[in-house]
Amino acid sequence: MARIRSIKPELRTSLVVADWPREVRYFWVLLWGYLDDHGRGVDDARLIKADCFPLDEDLDRTVIGEWLNLLASSGPLCQYQVDGKRYLHIPSWTEHQRPSHAGKSRIPLCPHHDSGNPPETLAKVSGDSRETLVPEQGAGSREQGAGSVRGDAPERLARKSLTPEERARQIVQEFTDATDAEADDLVARYQKERSPRSLTGLLTKIGRDGELTTKLAEIRTARRQKRAEADLKAIRAGPKCAHGEPGGATPHPTSGEPVCPQCRTRARASSLNSTSRSAGAA
Repeated sequence: MARIRSIKPELRTSLVVADWPREVRYFWVLLWGYLDDHGRGVDDARLIKADCFPLDEDLDRTVIGEWLNLLASSGPLCQYQVDGKRYLHIPSWTEHQRPSHAGKSRIPLCPHHDSGNPPETLAKVSGDSRETLVPEQGAGSREQGAGSVRGDAPERLARKSLTPEERARQIVQEFTDATDAEADDLVARYQKERSPRSLTGLLTKIGRDGELTTKLAEIRTARRQKRAEADLKAIRAGPKCAHGEPGGATPHPTSGEPVCPQCRTRARASSLNSTSRSAGAA
């Protein structure tokens, strides 16, 4: 059964989301309602189609599978297997969804992101705040309701010995899965663009608001696009395809389909014919 989910305003300006076709953006939001209160679900295109698009008869599971692959390749969705069964989840779920009374998940933990973590999310009886007991990979534990950074006494004492630059980097990594280099880049950007009176205070605030996560995703997308442009330039220097397009038969660095439109159409038709023959044989 579909669940009520909230949508943050940052979704409208996310560069990662903007790279997707509009129908995939809509699917991304509908998918949240299919996933349980911990952002997990069964990776089965038939179930997902029935939940997200129950009245769309022209939409089949093949398209749903393609959309899931796109979301997984872009980063926000993780597909994994446990005991031979396929599942999916959103690693940054608690950055976007905070159910007041989260139910217990029936989906196994992801071996890539949840390995070694204590189980589940606990909703306090009062309902005034939620506290997640599963820290995200590369991030420290934090209360979901307020988004405040938590830590035991030894951690707080250790922070006192850090330089301002090290503390700023640590704050970024408490709210995101940024590498050291990415965290330093974010710190430098905010220092230059905003010249805050308190850099650590600013980073903590925007970390709670989810801005750091959004900004990091934008930086990663820009870098991927830059690499893709360089790869495409190299492809264009290659031999022409049967239609006279330079590098036309070579897979595009992002879509994986031939660069030449005519080669791409032919490849898609060949793939559909192959799928039809396989289905007929089954």
